[in-house]
Amino acid sequence: MKGLQVDDVKAIAALVGLAVLGLAGVVLGAWWLVNEFVSAEVARLWALVATAALPLVAWGAHHWGHVEARGHVAGIDAGVSKVMTAAQDTAALRVHVARALRQPDGAQPVVILPAEPEFRDPPRLQSGTVDL
Repeated sequence: MKGLQVDDVKAIAALVGLAVLGLAGVVLGAWWLVNEFVSAEVARLWALVATAALPLVAWGAHHWGHVEARGHVAGIDAGVSKVMTAAQDTAALRVHVARALRQPDGAQPVVILPAEPEFRDPPRLQSGTVDL
């Protein structure tokens, strides 16, 4: 890729211009609706409620993000643990096979394969969602 071409810059500028015009239209339309149909007392009450709810919304967003991050890290940890266990089992099997093959010629090598892994349901959060 050699960078942006003139047509690409024109297209980006047109999209940004349309976005700005659309946003300005929405803001002006909302301003007109509020000035026409909403009294000053209702607007003040709405501003008070929105301002009072801001800390609650911020706390909720932080808490939700924290729970999601914990679930993500726990899922990564569970996946890494399973991979490491499988790698250990594979290494142990290779060592066991190598030792069995080094036995004297008269002895028959004994190879014991690891048991099949047991399958279980994935862990779930208290909310009932699957924690991957």
